[in-house]
Amino acid sequence: MKTKYKLLFLIFLILGFLCKNLLSRNPFSFESDKVNQKNIGNHENINLVAILSCNSSFGAVLQKTDIQETVYIGDTVWGYKVIKICENQIELFKNNKKINLSI
Repeated sequence: MKTKYKLLFLIFLILGFLCKNLLSRNPFSFESDKVNQKNIGNHENINLVAILSCNSSFGAVLQKTDIQETVYIGDTVWGYKVIKICENQIELFKNNKKINLSI
């Protein structure tokens, strides 16, 4: 009987540590932003060129100076995380700032 309680205590202790780690992380920070630090430049030069639609999923073509990138939801480009793409706009996120670009 005591082993059963010890086992339950151990399980709840482990779950407590896991929950603490999950709750302490910032949900708006992305590891990929840290990896792509070398690609970060002046964000004012990013333009939305086109929105792509295929079977109810959207993609977008972004242009920064002479470089064009095709992105989808969840991608990271130039240090920005693509959060939302709809019929006429894209929403990017970086450093606790949302940037909306529209056609």
